[in-house]
Amino acid sequence: ILLARTDEARKEASLSAEAVAALQAAGVVSRLVVPIRTADAVEGLMFVDNGTRRPFTDADESVLVRLADQAAVAIRNAQIYDERVRAEQALRESERLYRLLAENSADVIAVLDTSFQVTYMSPSVQQQRGYTPEEVMRQPLEERLTPASREVVFRALAEDLVLEESGTADPARSRLLELEVPCKGGGTVWTETTIT
Repeated sequence: ILLARTDEARKEASLSAEAVAALQAAGVVSRLVVPIRTADAVEGLMFVDNGTRRPFTDADESVLVRLADQAAVAIRNAQIYDERVRAEQALRESERLYRLLAENSADVIAVLDTSFQVTYMSPSVQQQRGYTPEEVMRQPLEERLTPASREVVFRALAEDLVLEESGTADPARSRLLELEVPCKGGGTVWTETTIT
């Protein structure tokens, strides 16, 4: 541990004339200094000054080192919190931009979870199929695809699972499928669907 302990603070050779004058003006006779260290760096210094000639003891030093360690923990926690806040802000901004793009796109953009439940549907679905996004989100898979298109989707997913299990799958891969989807007024429409 780098620290400084002196009983004659004003006589330290390492101090500038300005520092000595400041110590004298403050009435400092002795000083104990310990670093405040996080894992990455020295974040600062913790000082204890004494206006009398009472020397600092090993016990004084031990207490100040523990206080500096606690200060380092508080600093690191604040850094972690700040990093988290910035990451959350960046995520919110990214989501805002994604929604702006998705909600103003002529293409239908959908997000599904692993059980094929729609968690997001862009407004353009209404132009394509006649359903509102909320209506599509409530539909079971059987109402969102024709039987033949469900088979196409399940076959593509089975092939992807084989790739995943083999360890040869490209994480950035996508597949283009032609799917037939039912429309609100009856009938169907063919779509080109990119699955990522």
